Amino acid sequence: MVLSIIVPVYNVENYLERCIKSLLKQDIDSSEYEIIMVNDGSTDGSLNVAQELCKLSNSIKLVNRENGGLAAARNTGIESASGKYLMFVDSDDYLMPNVLRRLIAFSEEQDLDVCEARMKVMKEDGTFSEGLIQPFKTTEIVSGEFALLHGVNIASVCGMLYSSSFIKQHNLRFTEGMTHEDVDFNTRVYPLAHRIQFTDIISYVYFWNSESLNRSTNIEKIKKALVDDIKIAANTRNYAESFNYPDSIKELYKKRSNSIVVSSLFALLTNYHIPNDIKVECLNLAKKLSLYPIKGKTQSLKTTLLSKILNQERFLRLCYQRKI
Repeated sequence: MVLSIIVPVYNVENYLERCIKSLLKQDIDSSEYEIIMVNDGSTDGSLNVAQELCKLSNSIKLVNRENGGLAAARNTGIESASGKYLMFVDSDDYLMPNVLRRLIAFSEEQDLDVCEARMKVMKEDGTFSEGLIQPFKTTEIVSGEFALLHGVNIASVCGMLYSSSFIKQHNLRFTEGMTHEDVDFNTRVYPLAHRIQFTDIISYVYFWNSESLNRSTNIEKIKKALVDDIKIAANTRNYAESFNYPDSIKELYKKRSNSIVVSSLFALLTNYHIPNDIKVECLNLAKKLSLYPIKGKTQSLKTTLLSKILNQERFLRLCYQRKI
């Protein structure tokens, strides 16, 4: 088994068929890869759709579990996978046709820990826009340390190929119960990876779903996203202190942690639609996690200067208590 594609499934009955059929329209034999759908306790018709899709190919497997969130579903998929490489595809997204052979070939020929493809974004009106382009030559093999020190954007895991042996060697799993768990996961991946290639292959189509947590207007979901950003800042700092990373990465991660805190507190300061109690709760959480006051530099001069202003706690609390 060359590749395991892990597809978390939760209340996506309108999108799941498009996703799975795109995974079947590939240029490798069905015996070379498996599609692992992890039904995370869906309450709509997703399970019925998944069961019907299993009839399309012997390469499709279905794992059922109680609802635990996206990270938990991905972790269940990792435990169930038998492929040499792992790929994560969200069930409202899909793959471009005939892209897997090239990605696998790059990974095998270059003995990569991580092979990163590109994606494009499909909006709800059916139009497309260009996705993230990483600042590296597509012909180069770089270390994770080099990538981090030269401006890699730590983002989604979707569409990337990870070596299963690399994932297992370092016991890498997603942090459960967290929003933006992709960023937290890749924050741990990059410093450990010795061989990464950023290809020019556009393999993944990311569906801009207005119901996504990141774009939700639900106050509780917005609160969770804000709280989790602060937790990611704490995790990033803890990784710098706890893991045997090079000194350059430790310093970078401390600055990155500070930058996340600055961005979060400034967003709370300038967004008048977020209730004041949530703003105060986030500030208190940053204090509890020893992220505030912000100590040291950030990743830019601008945010380092801004941190000096935000560190005026009395001023900040007065601003947070303004009437909406």
